[in-house]
Amino acid sequence: MELFVAGEDCYYELEINAFGTVYEAFFVWQDALKAGTRWDRPEFDPRRGNVDLLGGFQDASRWGKHPRGRRFAFLDFDLAGLQTAVRVDGRINDPSTVDRGWTVEMALPWASLKVLFNDGKVPPREGDTLRCDFSRFEAVRVHGKPLPENPGWSLNPHGVYDSHIPESFSVLHFTEK
Repeated sequence: MELFVAGEDCYYELEINAFGTVYEAFFVWQDALKAGTRWDRPEFDPRRGNVDLLGGFQDASRWGKHPRGRRFAFLDFDLAGLQTAVRVDGRINDPSTVDRGWTVEMALPWASLKVLFNDGKVPPREGDTLRCDFSRFEAVRVHGKPLPENPGWSLNPHGVYDSHIPESFSVLHFTEK
């Protein structure tokens, strides 16, 4: 299961599998990561730690390269206070059984998500919106061989085999109503 939360010039990725293994990454657009900006902090220094550079979209035929260009992926990022839980109704990787599914619960503290919003006001207030992507990919093998692309779904289908498109994330509307 993947969750992406888009912010200003950045986005956060959280993945969790049926074993409860958590993967986190924090992405900052290369054009925003400059000296003197809010990203001029040791934890967002691309010369330190486990950092990757993400290029464009995997399906260039439809989207081409992203207009913002590349983004740095900070792979050592850990969201402070993150809580996750997994419940499996079946037996993982046991082809002799039919599984009913699995459930993920996660709690992302608003205070820790401040970095996404230029340390702006969180939690969201009445009328605020937030872009998030909820997606799932499954590694499938046919006759013992993995498929070149794993089938997937997202809450808001965007027609491209790439989850890293903040402009296509679902829009969440916050309201007390």
